[in-house]
Amino acid sequence: MDKTSHDFGNVTASSNRTVDFQIVNQYQFSIILSTFSFDTELSTAFTPTTVEPGDTLIYRVRINPKKKGLFDKTFPISFFHLSDTVYFNVRANVLTTDFKDKSLVKRFAEKPGKNDGNFKDFDAKFKVIDAETRKPVSGASITIVSKSPSYKNLETDKNGRVMRVLHNRYDVSIYAFGYETAKVGISLGCDDSIRTVALAKRDPNSKTEFEYMYEYEGANPITIKDTLANLDPLDEKQLLEPLEKGNYKANNIVFLMDVSISMKDHERMDLLKASIIQLVELMRPEDNVSVITFSEHTRTLVVPTYLTNDNRADVIRLIKTLKPGGLTNGGRGLKMAYKLIRENYDPTKNNQVVLATDGALGSYMKHEDMVKLVQKNAIYARTSVVTLRGYNWSGKYMREIVKAGNGKLLPVNNEAEAKLMLIREIKTNSNIGLNE
Repeated sequence: MDKTSHDFGNVTASSNRTVDFQIVNQYQFSIILSTFSFDTELSTAFTPTTVEPGDTLIYRVRINPKKKGLFDKTFPISFFHLSDTVYFNVRANVLTTDFKDKSLVKRFAEKPGKNDGNFKDFDAKFKVIDAETRKPVSGASITIVSKSPSYKNLETDKNGRVMRVLHNRYDVSIYAFGYETAKVGISLGCDDSIRTVALAKRDPNSKTEFEYMYEYEGANPITIKDTLANLDPLDEKQLLEPLEKGNYKANNIVFLMDVSISMKDHERMDLLKASIIQLVELMRPEDNVSVITFSEHTRTLVVPTYLTNDNRADVIRLIKTLKPGGLTNGGRGLKMAYKLIRENYDPTKNNQVVLATDGALGSYMKHEDMVKLVQKNAIYARTSVVTLRGYNWSGKYMREIVKAGNGKLLPVNNEAEAKLMLIREIKTNSNIGLNE
């Protein structure tokens, strides 16, 4: 960073109220701007959110004070895949709020690449039909990935049709074994001829951007010290005793399992399977368990089931078959989980939703809407989150979810934690002596 603070001094009607902060990416992988200020007294703009190694991100801020006197604001900027949060401070002595220029700071314009023509807009039209009957399909979901990490969701009408005006700018990455990765930008409709991309041989001793990011991500997960959980001091021997040997009320639990492709990294899926299977093996016939999986699609893997010996074996077998793949739709999974909880709700039981994820729940539902959904259903069930070597940047979002759901954040980063963390949570919440 070139600086982390700026003092405008005395601000009059004609004073300059705009400052640029510059951030140079010194990592060996690209970073993407994640969060920025929503303060109404701060107008902000920034250069394109993907910042390659060595590139500079410009974060422009214009202050719009609403009252005279000391103006002092500190605001954070976060990035996907990074635990680092950058803080900036702006100060001023405001002599008037009657500014000649009250406009917001202008957005930075994207520029076409040297091989592209001018950007154009074009109509993207789709028709969705049944492959067998050839009839229109209404309510189909079409996901369009833009240059930014956000998603736009479309839904077909009764005729199976949908249309949206799209910008024609896309980024393309080319990968080949033994070669450096090439990235090009294309503008559809500007130059649709065949593009030639030359790939350079890769130094066998070098690492790819993915490898650097993979190592950083694996070395910086959400950890126990980050959790809101006040861990019960039960020792391992006590924790691994079946529930029937203690004074525990019956459980009504929905396991909501992230099976998206990111769960393949860092053995996350193996840790998740081990954690849930360990708990299921200790539960009783009066304990009711459901399992919902989510990636691009959400499905009920195990309908509400009381854990007799035969049922227990079936549940474990189904969990063992799970394989990660696809994008993430955590919002839809939460809706289905609460539906099952409400249908099987019993005030005499420990009613609980356990969301297990790496922390990236996708963009199909806004985070604030997820928090509202959790809070709305807190009267039926507490909601806890198990993070499997979770993304550090998502820790604050997970903490907001468990706070709304009166639950706990349960980081699992190794086999020992996988063995005990979830069992401790369920035993603590169903212990009659602790919850009278």
